[in-house]
Amino acid sequence: MRTQYSEDFEMFWKLYPKRWDRQARFLIKRKKAPAYESWQKLSNEIKAECLMNAKKIKSFEGSSVRDCVTWLNQKGWIEMRPEEVRPTNAQIQEMARDLLKEVPKPINFEEEANKQSRKLRAMQ
Repeated sequence: MRTQYSEDFEMFWKLYPKRWDRQARFLIKRKKAPAYESWQKLSNEIKAECLMNAKKIKSFEGSSVRDCVTWLNQKGWIEMRPEEVRPTNAQIQEMARDLLKEVPKPINFEEEANKQSRKLRAMQ
């Protein structure tokens, strides 16, 4: 019996790059059924991300593209995400200064208690 694959998986499967064995000079057979099992475990958001990046996989992976099932199991789409922009040292220092401006002066409770005590005595 032949497995019925979902339309979104078929689209991804067609876009996923084929693997070429340089030494033997032939295409390496891909494992479609295990890849589909891994695909079914993904959320719709991740599937959409994989579909959007499918054409870029070959350029990202280089000459030795992982098998599709391996790429899915190792969450290859995460590696393709752009790195977050990290703040420079100057930006970090500026953020620290801004945060420190908002921090109230520390209270010396002993001194505050003495002031309150003097006020109470003066009222008597």
